[in-house]
Amino acid sequence: MKLKFFLSLAVLGLGLLQPAVAAPALIPKPQVLEEKEGTFTWNPGAGIEAPPEAAAQAGLLRECFGPLAGSDLRGGPIALRRDDGLAEEEYDVAITPQGIVLTAAGPVGWAHGIATLRQLAPPERLGTPTDATPVVLPCLHLHDAPRFAWRGLMLDVTVRFSTKEEVEKFIDLLSLYKMNVFHWHLTDDPGWRLEIKKYPKLTELGAWRMEKGERYGGFYTQDDARAVVAYAAARGVTVVPEIDMPSHAEAIVASYPEYSTKGGEPRTMVGQDRTDVLSPAKEETYAFIDDVLGEVADIFPSTYLHIGGDELDLKYWNDSAECQAFMKSHHLANAEGLRNYFMRRVQKIVEAKGRKMAAWQEALYGGPLPGVLIMGWRYYGGVGLDDAQTNPVVETPQNPLYFDFPYTQNTVEKVYQYHPLTNDPLTKNLTSTQVKNVLGIQANMWSWIAHSTPELQGYIFPRLCSLAEVAWIDPQAADLPDFLERAKTALKQMEALGVACDKLGVEQILDPEAARKKEAGDGSIPPPGRK
Repeated sequence: MKLKFFLSLAVLGLGLLQPAVAAPALIPKPQVLEEKEGTFTWNPGAGIEAPPEAAAQAGLLRECFGPLAGSDLRGGPIALRRDDGLAEEEYDVAITPQGIVLTAAGPVGWAHGIATLRQLAPPERLGTPTDATPVVLPCLHLHDAPRFAWRGLMLDVTVRFSTKEEVEKFIDLLSLYKMNVFHWHLTDDPGWRLEIKKYPKLTELGAWRMEKGERYGGFYTQDDARAVVAYAAARGVTVVPEIDMPSHAEAIVASYPEYSTKGGEPRTMVGQDRTDVLSPAKEETYAFIDDVLGEVADIFPSTYLHIGGDELDLKYWNDSAECQAFMKSHHLANAEGLRNYFMRRVQKIVEAKGRKMAAWQEALYGGPLPGVLIMGWRYYGGVGLDDAQTNPVVETPQNPLYFDFPYTQNTVEKVYQYHPLTNDPLTKNLTSTQVKNVLGIQANMWSWIAHSTPELQGYIFPRLCSLAEVAWIDPQAADLPDFLERAKTALKQMEALGVACDKLGVEQILDPEAARKKEAGDGSIPPPGRK
């Protein structure tokens, strides 16, 4: 399968010319947008009025607008004001000829307001934050709040390692379009990517493998991870870490085989093919998990810690005499019962750290796990009705929310037309309890298919704009032609930021009829799973 990517939209006829004050073209579309007469000229050094708790967002204004945002926090034409009567993500933007007022209940709402200002500015300014030229903004009043509390993107950094700076750029783009969850898939068979001080072999050995005859890998120090968390928090984004278990644990068993079903000696290099999984029959395994998740919880303040739980081949446990003896002594009927035992033990470890557990849908295959956040991915509609009756869920079905699928399969339009609880055949008739339990939606980007940063960006962009809008707006407000028109401005923004977009994805925005008529390439859909 071959996809072409581009770095310049000018060759497609977009050009860079733009009027001094463009009509608002915001993604996601706000609930209330009232255009007013006049403009506000944002001159360099404009002072900022902000309460102490908005210091990070005042810094974000300076980072995004450079010399336009002054260092004086005692007052000026830019104001961040607090209204405790608003919901956490609700925000208000008022632009008058005299200045800008961003009102919110706290940092997340202010971050959404700053994202709105970034989108209102001329797109080319996004790529030149050090420019001191005044910016002219249209006068308007905007009030907005999201539909779903969870609007996420998962990035796998185990197959293809992304640097700290690359990760931060992805988070900045999520924030620009008001996505609020960055699900960081940090461990898997191809590599372990987070420093754990008590278990140094995880990064000394588990972070590296041979690829095309060369040593490949990398990891984030704990200081790196904390910096990413702070960077995301200033932008209203929560980082949810994933430490995959008991399967997808090749990097663990290569480094510390004593926690696997087969044992053996540590290896010098991780392999991408699975040879073993964690053993649920050893108390040492749970002590290891407790230690690791303790360090993870110290780094990541997120409500949820994701423990994976997917694609477990039970043969490893069925073939283990130790696991068979454990099942017998604990009166477990089969390996599925052992799966549920393992998941419950891990859930207790997570909850003992004051957090909640998240997992992929296979975690429920062995039995109920009350209170665990479940992510459904295996079929259209993701998690079924019964799961949403007892568990909070996030919908992340392969069709259309796997972004490692080609644009011929999961198109910009198909992503835009996905509306859980409305047109999803598995969730449109939910009870009131089930509706409450659907926290939101998320796209997943497995990096096995991307071989460079531009290629990885291309799989995500521009269809992330579709996801951002459908995760935010009420389905009755969805308007595909209107969205595609606004998305043309988003393409210019991504060009200014140096983001590589998929060529077919761009055509699906600029000329959707022509894109529909194109041949579907190889038309293949990656098989269920990650590879």
